[in-house]
Amino acid sequence: EKEEVDTKDRELGSLKLQLDKVAGSAEKLRLDNERKTRDLAQAHREIHELAEAAEACESHIVQLQGDLERSKRDMKRTQADYEADLRARHDEAATLRITLDNVEREFARATKDLDT
Repeated sequence: EKEEVDTKDRELGSLKLQLDKVAGSAEKLRLDNERKTRDLAQAHREIHELAEAAEACESHIVQLQGDLERSKRDMKRTQADYEADLRARHDEAATLRITLDNVEREFARATKDLDT
């Protein structure tokens, strides 16, 4: 009977050691799980921040594209205004040339009339 008690006592001690190992492993897993949960939460926050930053960038890109399109239209308008002004000056120069030619003819005629 003493032998049986000793055997049971050894088995109980062995089971207690195994239980302590399992409890230690369980605690380690629990702590690891908590750390991973915190890491995951941090990753979710970072993903959210990155998504917001990406959205802000996309919005800024759209704004810049609009600015670029307006600048192109303004540039085309400015070029068209310049070309129209240039044509008007050419027309004015042609008119002045005709007027000058007429004045020169009249002057030549008047000079000729004075000579005669």
